Amino acid sequence: MSIRFIYILFFLHSFIAFPQSIVKVPISKVIPSPINGKTVSFTKFIHTIVNYNPQTDSKENFVIDFRDINVVFEEKDDRGGMDDRFNEANPPVWHVKRDIYISKCNFDKAMWWVMNRIFFDGFVTISSCNNLKAIFKNCVFEKTLRVDRNEIGFLDFDHTNFQHGFRYHFNTIQDHLKFNHCKFSINPLIKDDTRFSGFDMYVIEPRLLEIHQKGEADLTIENTEFKVPFQFQNTAKGVIDISTSNFNNMALVGNKFECNINLTKTAIQNQFLLNDSYISGKIIIDAFNLNPTNTRIQWSSVADNKISVYDKNGKLINGAMRSQIKDEVIFNNLISCYANFYTVFKTQGNRMFANSCYVEWKNIETEFLKNTYQKKDVNVYFNYLMNLFLREFCDYGTNPLKSIYISVWVLISFGLVYFVSPFRINYDKNENNSPSTIYAKLSIYARYFSEENSLKDIYLEYVPSGVVDNDATKYANLVENKKDRLPSFFHWVSFPLAWWQKGKHQLILKFYNWIDQYPIHWHDFSKAQKIKASLVFGILIAFDFLYFTIIRAVDSFTLSLNVFSTLGFGEVPVKGIIRYLTVIEGFVGWFLLSIFSVALISQIIQ
Repeated sequence: MSIRFIYILFFLHSFIAFPQSIVKVPISKVIPSPINGKTVSFTKFIHTIVNYNPQTDSKENFVIDFRDINVVFEEKDDRGGMDDRFNEANPPVWHVKRDIYISKCNFDKAMWWVMNRIFFDGFVTISSCNNLKAIFKNCVFEKTLRVDRNEIGFLDFDHTNFQHGFRYHFNTIQDHLKFNHCKFSINPLIKDDTRFSGFDMYVIEPRLLEIHQKGEADLTIENTEFKVPFQFQNTAKGVIDISTSNFNNMALVGNKFECNINLTKTAIQNQFLLNDSYISGKIIIDAFNLNPTNTRIQWSSVADNKISVYDKNGKLINGAMRSQIKDEVIFNNLISCYANFYTVFKTQGNRMFANSCYVEWKNIETEFLKNTYQKKDVNVYFNYLMNLFLREFCDYGTNPLKSIYISVWVLISFGLVYFVSPFRINYDKNENNSPSTIYAKLSIYARYFSEENSLKDIYLEYVPSGVVDNDATKYANLVENKKDRLPSFFHWVSFPLAWWQKGKHQLILKFYNWIDQYPIHWHDFSKAQKIKASLVFGILIAFDFLYFTIIRAVDSFTLSLNVFSTLGFGEVPVKGIIRYLTVIEGFVGWFLLSIFSVALISQIIQ
């Protein structure tokens, strides 16, 4: 059977395997390598890949075909060749200038194929090989690397630059596929893509990273950067596609994803990690199956409506587009994604991440209820209103402190209204008839300037004795009158009972005697006396204003707290229209405190 006939059969198989992604182009020339069908060392295999560059008169692009090669480890050749170069810190760069196609090669079962600082200038395909265990370190693939239908032990890519994407299909892998400190992009200057898929007759479009894996291998992507040119964003080329796959473990740690990530219909049997990663695009996780107990997800990586699904037309749908979600199937698919992550956080006891996930989930539900109210279903409408209330006042029951925060502002707002409104608090009569408002104090000063009475006499009309007439005062007076016939204990007890009232009264009388320097009427004052009196009484009135303002503020906010919390210290001591305002505040307070109680109990139970 001729090699040409084999290529044709291979072409037919590739056409059937990948019909959705191939576009016919002119045939390119295939040149077999000089080691095809032979047994060679790893070093010989690498040197042939790097150095074999046949000269041809044809202007057509051609592929060098490495086929049916048995690659074995030869101690003498590979210790000083492949291994020493791999372990060298900064070996010279080797360039592979042609497109290469490696197929049906058998690698040594016990040893690894390791490469360091090799730049592949053309397309690279590794297909249908056995026992492949390879490490690419500090390598560059200027065009697409494709790995398909191989039997693989493991593949490691360390500090490797994929400038035109990586595609991985239908391989059987025993251990792991790992990318560490790599870079991925798509080169817009390269016309479509790979010139072969097992044969050189078809172009296959590139993908930023495409992995389709069946089995129980591990996938690890760490400290890796994915950048997509603007023209490829939101296209199939610019997506990390790890859909319809099975893995034992998957770790996405410390990466920078400037693209969408598609995990649709992918199953993780054991542990899934998504930590310390930045995702500027979306993460599509419809029918994503994972183990809640062993999953570790950092919510900040997927927050802000990054969780997405595809609709039946292939359009990306997420929470940022919730105003457009009217189809129940799309709504159900998207909500199930949130429920998946919510279950993970709840299973692990991470209440903070669970609450954040739940709030995004409920925002989508609220908007969906609004969109579906077109059927005029009263129950839907009231569910929508209830969601609105819960969203604004306590983040759907996840944040009881938010209702307290709003309550404080309600208290302050009503307190300010009471403060500036012309209401009067009807408390009991002033205990000692002392002036209880600024107007009473101003009346004293006005009478002083307009009458011939002294400040002391006018003040004593309001406060005859200066002390409260109650049991404590009577006891203090009794002890004072009979102090010579009583033990000192009674003096100690009586002293704190009336000293404040007596002391304040005496202090005020002495102060009024001190400033009482004008026993005549205001119109008889001299110019100097008027200036001095204006200064002294101006300062005094300013202090009185400050004192009564503080008292007014305390009374107003005490009234607001009393009404808001429905403590009910007797009858509400206000009259007029303000009394009706207190009813409104009482209802608002009952509502907010009820929400706070329910939300708090919910969080305590959780």
